[in-house]
Amino acid sequence: MREHEATFATALRAGDRAASRALCASPIRLRRDNLVERPWGGRALLRYKGLDADAGETRYGEAFEVAADPSDPEAAAHPSTVVFADGSSMPLPELLGLVGAELLGAELFAAHGPRLPLLPKTLDVAALLSVQTHPPASPEVYVVIEREPGATLRLGFRERVDGEALAAELLAGRQGQQALLELLDPQVDPRALQASLAAGLSGPVDALVDALAPQLRRAEDRPRLGERLGELVALVHRTLGRLNALPVEPGQVIFNANPPQAISASTPSAEVHALGNLEGRSMLVLEVRRPGPTFRAWDHLRFPMRELAIEQAISTMNLEASDPADFVVAPRAIPGRPGAWRSIACPAFVVEHLRPTPSQRVAVARPDSVSTLHVLRGRVAVVLEGESEPWGSAGAGESLLLPAQLGAAMLCFEAGGDEGEGDGDDDGEGRGEVEVLQVWIPGAGELDAANPEAAGGAPAGDETRGVEEASAQAKTPRARADDDDDGEREGAKAGLWRNLAALRELAPRCAGPAQVLAIVNSGDGPAIAERFAALSPALFCADGSCEIFVHEERTRRGQLLGLLDAHRAHHAEGALDRDRVALGIMLPGKGTRLSPLTQRLHGIKPLLPVPLRIRGPHGPIRLEGATASLWTWTLIAHTLERLGFRGVAWKWGDEPQIAARALAALDRDLSQVDALRFGASSPITEELARNKEWLHVDPQTGDLITQLRRRPRAELLARLGLDPDSSDAARAHVHTGSPAFSHLFLRHAEAVFADCSGWLDVDGYLFEALTHEPAAWAAERARDPALRALLERCPDFYERVRMLRGRIEAERGHPLRIAAIDLGEGLYWGDIGQLAQARAVYASLVDPGARGDFARALALLDDPAEVRRDRFGNWIAGDSRVPEDGSVRDCVIVDSVLGRGQALRAVVVRSKLERFLLAPGAVAVDSAAVGLRLDERAMAFASYLGAGGDSADRAYLRVPADHVHTSIPADPRAEPPALESWFCDARVDPGSGARYEEPGWGNPESFADKFAQVRQREVPPAAVEARIAKVAKVVRPVADERGER
Repeated sequence: MREHEATFATALRAGDRAASRALCASPIRLRRDNLVERPWGGRALLRYKGLDADAGETRYGEAFEVAADPSDPEAAAHPSTVVFADGSSMPLPELLGLVGAELLGAELFAAHGPRLPLLPKTLDVAALLSVQTHPPASPEVYVVIEREPGATLRLGFRERVDGEALAAELLAGRQGQQALLELLDPQVDPRALQASLAAGLSGPVDALVDALAPQLRRAEDRPRLGERLGELVALVHRTLGRLNALPVEPGQVIFNANPPQAISASTPSAEVHALGNLEGRSMLVLEVRRPGPTFRAWDHLRFPMRELAIEQAISTMNLEASDPADFVVAPRAIPGRPGAWRSIACPAFVVEHLRPTPSQRVAVARPDSVSTLHVLRGRVAVVLEGESEPWGSAGAGESLLLPAQLGAAMLCFEAGGDEGEGDGDDDGEGRGEVEVLQVWIPGAGELDAANPEAAGGAPAGDETRGVEEASAQAKTPRARADDDDDGEREGAKAGLWRNLAALRELAPRCAGPAQVLAIVNSGDGPAIAERFAALSPALFCADGSCEIFVHEERTRRGQLLGLLDAHRAHHAEGALDRDRVALGIMLPGKGTRLSPLTQRLHGIKPLLPVPLRIRGPHGPIRLEGATASLWTWTLIAHTLERLGFRGVAWKWGDEPQIAARALAALDRDLSQVDALRFGASSPITEELARNKEWLHVDPQTGDLITQLRRRPRAELLARLGLDPDSSDAARAHVHTGSPAFSHLFLRHAEAVFADCSGWLDVDGYLFEALTHEPAAWAAERARDPALRALLERCPDFYERVRMLRGRIEAERGHPLRIAAIDLGEGLYWGDIGQLAQARAVYASLVDPGARGDFARALALLDDPAEVRRDRFGNWIAGDSRVPEDGSVRDCVIVDSVLGRGQALRAVVVRSKLERFLLAPGAVAVDSAAVGLRLDERAMAFASYLGAGGDSADRAYLRVPADHVHTSIPADPRAEPPALESWFCDARVDPGSGARYEEPGWGNPESFADKFAQVRQREVPPAAVEARIAKVAKVVRPVADERGER
């Protein structure tokens, strides 16, 4: 229809923003004739969809309702087509390439790009489908539209099955089918053969032999034909007999999932299944699934013979017995939305059933992403918010897309449609006269909202209320989840996921910081600046516009004087944008507690790789402590700027932090605030009181009253104005580190401390001095020896801080405001400050619970398109090869090659291990070894064995429990470098006293001496790494200079 494409379609291709906005402000209609021929299909799709029957007898098995995922071969071969109001059209994948972010929604687009990871299809099951499975985390929903009486489908095993025996049996069956074909005339028509077999499989074998005997090459092979057919027919019945048979009824919802939980926070996997039945009793079904491969295990003697994937299919099967009743789901009414029911809510998709009647309209849900509408029966009109006339209507067999930006909409019953069977009395259990399915992929943290019982649904109101009120009620559960007390555990989980989703949106839509300041050790500037610049489009702003300034501290000056020095130095190159919030990070330090890993990193501890990946233009990018810390703090900077604050949000150190409280829910005016502290609501225990700093916060304004140093619990409670005899339920805000300062604050602080020498920390009493009046300050000085030591170094510290406060208040014209932000109890803290913690951050990837779910999401190991789960419970991602004999179980394997050995609940990242024994909690990162044994909680980082050098010459290495190992060049300037083995016990602090100053654990020299050596910069760290890679045969996945696979 090229003559039509000169209109709306052409405008979209030309980048017309008005056309894009108009497109995303209304539903999008899809062609309903995207039919696909299948050997098991029939002719019912033509009737159901109101299409003209073709002259032939083509058997259509599937209608691809919404297909726009090029990664799926079938979706790519049968893409959906969008039909615009003026008659022009466009393939849906092309449309998503043009306006994907607006149409799909920012979170979905950031996670998947211009594709829709849903593949809803209408199936005409007129014959038996193959016995098949899908990759892990690929559940399916079948909604029965109509069926012949007695129709069934097969789902899940009736009894436990031996996988190896089943594989052998099915392989022998495929060989027997080939042998059967060889008995027959080479000119036999495969379709005629299939028709004979299909008709005879449910009858006696003798009748089937009689039917096929005329097709034999040689008449004397009739006994062999009978024997072969007997074996094969028995295998067909035996294979089907292992599966549960589910009778189907119109309106039934069947959730093919293991575990079969309709409401779930984790993504289930599909069970083995075979839709249809040998008797050929047909059914029409809407199937909702994710795009992805299908593994056929057995095809019931179908001709022409189709490819089987027996081993892959069995490796993804749940071989345990299942209860067929568990798969049938009864949709539940949604509180506050009359006429709407929900059947499924899991990370793969949410499925709702909308059933308008002549007297009741139904509000569609309004998720944060695109959703699909599928009319199962009857006909509906769509009325948009603010419109008196319907946008249009859709009938049975039609599908629509609802863009993420679409406003409120209602579905209205429209007379004249095919209302199907039933009496029209819709009680929520049976079918109504009209039924529409709405499907979407929930965003991070949205699942609690998708479950009204968990989130607390709104009460039902007047059934005749308008579009606006109904729509508001439709969004109530998600809003309630945001507004709940984020200190509660469920709120914290939702907050973490929502914040992660928000983080992933910032850089792609250029909403990150425009300026970044980094304070680093002397000599580290080039390496840090190069890394930050390379990742800037993925970390901060996709167009690469973020300005990065790296300040080397020639002499350590502490947090306060250090950041003022950096601020002053930045002025020399250009002022900060006073209308924005800049992002700052402080990275100085020797990293002694992370020895010998710090020494392996050329003395730059912030460049330790961490299990946090972000999406870049060429695939996932692995971050280090510094880049991960900065990336997670971009949401803090963005939030402060949204709330009116203007200044610099500083991040202390190289540890990523993500708030447990949904930051998008914060609604405060920070425009007159000059400093911020961050805390987390926590119970006041004796241990925490004595070991943490606390924020006394005004509950009405959220402003900081005082910051309090650690002290006994009773004394802390008294200072907080709480009853010293208070129960263990008393709570307050634990200080979590990192401040933010306004541009005004920094300008005056520069002046006040301009002539100050030595060392001053922000966390060294700055906020105490700002918030304590003289009498209280004197009391603190009397009780705190550390404060007295500070005042010996800087006797006028308090007076300087009071002068700073006075200057700010004089310019502002009101008292100094210091706001406190509650990041929520249970915030994510990727602590890598010590060896045991660095290993634990990686080990959390194999945690089976919520902690592991979030850790894997941070590492981008939650996307089924990129990660596969095998039958042994492993998560396998990237360029990886893993033994398939069960010797590796419940492990995370990323971009790694494993030869022979055993591993249980271990993590292996970017490594090549020819022989291995990995105990639970073991971690191997960036390592290559001929033989490696890691005992419980042991870690190998950049360990090279059997490829050259010293440690690399050794064919076998054992790292004891709770120890770490790495390989470090004996001389970083030598070429080629000789590699030495370095060990440390992770249960002690290697940076204290003799452990740092003297050799230990059999190491060649002390950590102190090695640190001094690797700090050389005659040969840049990048050049040293290139030399190591040559001799150590380091595993490196496909990569470019901006990131990695």
